[in-house]
Amino acid sequence: MTELRRFLSAPKSQKLTLTLPMDYIQKKSYYAMCPPETKAVMDALEKLIDDATSDYTTAESWPTIIAVVDKLNALTDKEVVRHEAIRMVRMRLAHFSPTVVLSALHLTEAIVKNCGKAIRARIAHPKFMNTMDLLYKEHRGKVGHTHLLIVERVLELVQGWGEAFLPYRRDFPGFSDTYHRMCKEGVPFPAQYDASRAPVLSPPRNSAHAGIPEPNPFRDLSPEDTFHVANNVLEMVEDMLAESAKSNYTDYTDIRGNDILIDLHGQLRQLQAHLLVVIERETSQGGK
Repeated sequence: MTELRRFLSAPKSQKLTLTLPMDYIQKKSYYAMCPPETKAVMDALEKLIDDATSDYTTAESWPTIIAVVDKLNALTDKEVVRHEAIRMVRMRLAHFSPTVVLSALHLTEAIVKNCGKAIRARIAHPKFMNTMDLLYKEHRGKVGHTHLLIVERVLELVQGWGEAFLPYRRDFPGFSDTYHRMCKEGVPFPAQYDASRAPVLSPPRNSAHAGIPEPNPFRDLSPEDTFHVANNVLEMVEDMLAESAKSNYTDYTDIRGNDILIDLHGQLRQLQAHLLVVIERETSQGGK
């Protein structure tokens, strides 16, 4: 109840904090209906999440972060518990303490990097990604080193997820859509996208081998997945070009300088090369 009282007494200007009372009530309502064994699992998970998002340090607490990730990955038969766990993480992101918020961002990054599709889909959900957007808006104008770190981390994560999951937009639309929307709103993302911050979904680039052609990141996809990814990328290009057309561009300088479109163009070229290989292979093997 102490937490709920703090949420209710938060300044009205803190829109993010105002979302917490309902989350708190929903969490307690679900907890009240759980059988004893599920309550024990939730209690243990909540303690791990609280320890991983401590108010005492802004540095990553890797032992507890790894413990949370391992616990989430082990709960394959308890989807509802995993759903509640992501709610707990989101509530920590909306915490009134900037130290807790920063620690929760570290934890969120680790979850996206190390957990499977079901967990990533919950992070990509509009409600969670809206929390990331509100985090940026709430902390960007505040004074203090921790607030600055929060803004930097939010931008790094949103950009990293938006870029890394772009080929998988159909499965995780919230990542690329949030990044795209914030870009259109003029949010100043880092000029240079740091691929090392994103989940490793394709072979990393090695600058030590400059001049050697990079392996096609789509080469290991099945024929069905290849066409699926190609369709996702094409849909994203169509959406962005449609938005550009609405702006009545008389020249295409802004479009040619759009980092997202440039990245999409590169992915389409790689997909085109791989599709030719797939079509030739399937044709020779009598595939449809």
